[in-house]
Amino acid sequence: MSDIAPVLGLFYFFLLIVFGLYAVLLLYFLAGWLQTPEPILKKGYSPSTRVCVIIPARNEAQQLPKLLNDLNAQIFPPDLWELIVVDDHSSDDTPIIASSFSKVRLISLADVIGHEKTVAYKKKAIEAAINTTQAAWIITLDADVRVGAWWLHSMVQAIEENKTKWIAGPVQFPKPQNVFEHFQLFDFLTMQGITAALISTHSGVMCNGANLAYNKQAYETVRGFEGIDKLASGDDMLLMQKIEARFPGQSLYLKQAEAIATTQYQGTLSDFLQQRIRWASKAKYFNDKKIQAI
Repeated sequence: MSDIAPVLGLFYFFLLIVFGLYAVLLLYFLAGWLQTPEPILKKGYSPSTRVCVIIPARNEAQQLPKLLNDLNAQIFPPDLWELIVVDDHSSDDTPIIASSFSKVRLISLADVIGHEKTVAYKKKAIEAAINTTQAAWIITLDADVRVGAWWLHSMVQAIEENKTKWIAGPVQFPKPQNVFEHFQLFDFLTMQGITAALISTHSGVMCNGANLAYNKQAYETVRGFEGIDKLASGDDMLLMQKIEARFPGQSLYLKQAEAIATTQYQGTLSDFLQQRIRWASKAKYFNDKKIQAI
């Protein structure tokens, strides 16, 4: 037993160091979250920036109508924004549903890329939509999210009131109904806090393509998805890393309730693990090694 004691002592000392460093890191993120400004929505504000909302969608016939109804209810000048849904080879009624909404301009990705084989269908979908718009800013949403009536107003107000090239919009889950959803909720809230802290302290890049805005000219300056177009994921973080490298410090986390997009829980543990594997798989392509370490 006496032979094991020194080994256990070193092990416990190592654990103490690790947990200590982790606690310091969390306190750093907490400080970053607290220093993130929380702007007030100005409902009398008159925007002037034209934006394009892009929704890539594949087999989203169940969720897409809810989002499109939310977007139809936006309190925002109709002539200042356009809505593009890019159907990504759906086998259900997604394109039929999208085209039934008068505000929607539908693009078929199959018509754009033909028989081209790629692993980056979502990037191709976003790229196809961007190539057809004259809007000054691009805003991407996942097809399964929900937004409030002031969402677009909130995003554009932030665009116009800040010297920024890209904005990470907040994303949350709905009220959890079981233990698994509670776990996902707290896990995701932690990531939102880290996202805000990194952006507010200009110490890293995190974001979520479910609710993301970026300047079209900045996108074109960094040549869009060039260099990351062979990767299945990365339409959000990898692209924003390119923009941040070219325009350092010109980013914003929009800590505002009206800007929230509410996304859906992963239904099973397998789905959750597959999602995290996809997220982790792009980490080796991060230019910022600090993000890898975190």
